[in-house]
Amino acid sequence: MADGVRYIKIAKIDANGINQTNTLQSLEKLIVPFSTGAIEYEILSITEKPTFFLYYVKPENVIWEDRANIEYSFSSSYSDAQPSIFLGTPQLTSTLDNQTFFLEGGPTSGGLGGGNAPIDTYRIRTYPQKDLNVRVSSSVAFEIFARDATTSVTASVRIVSSPLIIGENPGFGNTPNPTVLATALISQSTQDLSSGGETFIFTGSYDLSATLPAASITPGDCIYFQILPQVDNDDAFVGCSILPSSFTNGFFNISSSTAVNSPVGIIAEPYFGTNDFKRALDCQPLLNNAERVRRHNLYMDVDYSAGSTEPVNFDLIIDRNATRAEVQFSNYTTRRHVIPRYEGSKSTSQNLNTWTKGDTGTYGKLSTVDSLDTNIYEFEWGGGTTPEIYGWGSFKLGNILQVGSKDAVKTINPSDGLKTILVNSKTQQNYTTTRNYRVIIAEDNITTLYPPQTVATGSIDDNYFWITPQNVSDYYYSLNTNNPINHKVSLNLYPNPTIAANPSIPDTTKILTTDFGVPSKSTFALTSSLSGSNVLGVNNYGFIRDGNPNIYLYRQQKMSVVTTDDNGFYQSGLYPRTPQWQSFGNQINKDLNNGERWFVTLYNEFEFPNGQGDYNQALSSSLELLPYNTGYSGSNVNGNYKDPLAYKGVYEIIGVQDTYSNYVYILTNREFKEKRNIGGNGAPNTPLSPLNGLGEITGPSLGMLIWKAKDVGKNKFIIVQDEITGGVGAGAFISRNTTQEIKDNLDHITKTYGTNTN
Repeated sequence: MADGVRYIKIAKIDANGINQTNTLQSLEKLIVPFSTGAIEYEILSITEKPTFFLYYVKPENVIWEDRANIEYSFSSSYSDAQPSIFLGTPQLTSTLDNQTFFLEGGPTSGGLGGGNAPIDTYRIRTYPQKDLNVRVSSSVAFEIFARDATTSVTASVRIVSSPLIIGENPGFGNTPNPTVLATALISQSTQDLSSGGETFIFTGSYDLSATLPAASITPGDCIYFQILPQVDNDDAFVGCSILPSSFTNGFFNISSSTAVNSPVGIIAEPYFGTNDFKRALDCQPLLNNAERVRRHNLYMDVDYSAGSTEPVNFDLIIDRNATRAEVQFSNYTTRRHVIPRYEGSKSTSQNLNTWTKGDTGTYGKLSTVDSLDTNIYEFEWGGGTTPEIYGWGSFKLGNILQVGSKDAVKTINPSDGLKTILVNSKTQQNYTTTRNYRVIIAEDNITTLYPPQTVATGSIDDNYFWITPQNVSDYYYSLNTNNPINHKVSLNLYPNPTIAANPSIPDTTKILTTDFGVPSKSTFALTSSLSGSNVLGVNNYGFIRDGNPNIYLYRQQKMSVVTTDDNGFYQSGLYPRTPQWQSFGNQINKDLNNGERWFVTLYNEFEFPNGQGDYNQALSSSLELLPYNTGYSGSNVNGNYKDPLAYKGVYEIIGVQDTYSNYVYILTNREFKEKRNIGGNGAPNTPLSPLNGLGEITGPSLGMLIWKAKDVGKNKFIIVQDEITGGVGAGAFISRNTTQEIKDNLDHITKTYGTNTN
């Protein structure tokens, strides 16, 4: 793992037996060598233990087990490119510095010296484990300045170790207790400068080496060298300057010696090595007596000790300097913690009670999540939904039997606890579009009224924006929560010896909706065989176009209001109506704004039936009646239709807009996938202006029904995705995922507590 070191332990007694407490208790940073290079750790807190110091550090991204021996390797060169006042040591140019310990002189850079006396130094910032070898070498030439006679001039070079004191000049009497490691004589001479103000040209070479014992090094010590001119009369001495380019092959090198003693006890935690902390008697991991929990590098403690409203360490939290929380980072990284808590407990299910390809966390192909329904849903009768929803059926609902056991059943009546609430209605279109299609004409037949906006567009969703009524009760929640679209149920008819018809229902079926029922007849019908022109010169009702959800109707072309004959069959020719505001748009939009729902059903060919009411034949072609579902005919891997209503050619009306020119637009909830005429008996038609650019529309004509859903939101009907025919009387349906007790005792329960009387 590469989450980094959290704690570092350093023993108080080093490998040489020296107590380093004074140094260790005031450290700000620690540098630890690794195979990829030295890592500098910022110390966040220090805890003193009897035998060691424990440092809580800011983690760096490095492997925990990785470590390397400390090596010191520094090389620099120096030369004098131009005349300068010589102040003790020349300017160094670092060529190798593996620990980045080189500091340029001057107070702004952190090196020794200040003002006119900057000293380039090598500053030790580690806890030393090895002796250091120091070597300095060059030839040099400089001038000595004197006011008065002097008889002896000596030049020497020395290697110095000194604590770091910013601003002090160790070359001119302000040396902060330096330790001179070695001194070498450059040269010595006698010169008579009796006239005063004269100079003495001084030349020489040197090659000086020294060894600095590890025991004598304290973190923060600086190593540098000095070239010192001395005269026998200090009062006569003025100074010196290095002659241009007088340093030849100058170098200053520092390197590690081979370690003799055992390593110092520096332990980076967690440590998986051989060190058993024998000297750390108060923290023996093998004895399980650690005194503190590891702290997290990210999470911080929030201190509410002074009150429950605002933490006392608020500023520290904002600055990210608060005490880290005692939450182990390994809880979220190590597999033995992560797998049982997170990875191992995850399961994915696309559906309840069934296994679907892509589910995870299952035993083979068993369902990931099971949900058993404990309700029996009674119905009073059933019948077909053709032609509004072709080939499917619906049931008029009765009571719900809520089963605790076969002898503990609660009956939920549709009227029990019934109340009406206001809910945010929704559509598939955005707020602006839908609102523009919901305009109605006021009683003066002039003023246009928009539906009120009750929820801001962006506060919830573009699909929610005005309030409509909804009946709710225990019955409502039990019915709708347990019977979503495509949910499978089992159908059961109660025995009825007096019924004359021969009912036909499937054993199992899928739910289409519990929101509404289908009316006994549609409101408007537009047959595919319409021919003959109206005042606009067109011989069809209108058209649909690809990539558009609108149905375009010519506002002057009359369509049939559906009526029924004495046998209850649809008939045409009575009460024709044009689709304008007063006769069409107002009626639909008022209902929509009040929470009602309207639909259109499109057929590839549609005519009124003959006197027998047979919708299985389209009279114009004697072909089977086929819903228009281009683009919505497929199903998914579970056998469910992408959109069951659109599969049956049923599209919900979002609103109606009258252009007051050529067209009335019916906005639906789905885009159409091709251009088709509505009516016209298959003859080519070209749309009127302003849609002439659409071009001629050819192909078989569509027919259409427009109908209003029955009892929206009143929990009275359920529509299923199978055909229901004949005289279907009372019965009940149960979820395919109901309890075994209900399956085994359905007859007993419905006869004892329900309406099953035979």
